[in-house]
Amino acid sequence: SEKAKQSALSAYRKLVTAALAVVEPAGRFALASCSSHVTEADLLDQLASLAPLRLRAVAGAASDHPVLPAFPEGRYLKFLLFDL
Repeated sequence: SEKAKQSALSAYRKLVTAALAVVEPAGRFALASCSSHVTEADLLDQLASLAPLRLRAVAGAASDHPVLPAFPEGRYLKFLLFDL
């Protein structure tokens, strides 16, 4: 639901804020999500205002986990790597 999604995004924001507090300057930060309701764009929107992060890499499930065109929710695994 939209309410649950907003709650999840708020939780990601709190988690990322706490994690960024302990990452060294010029360090790297990784975030992963396996929710089909939270998109990569949702995560990037949440992170945009937290710190000057540079997106280094984006990954998802391996090629042995194909996503059907009619079922984009199958692209639920997201992995984002950032440079600070």
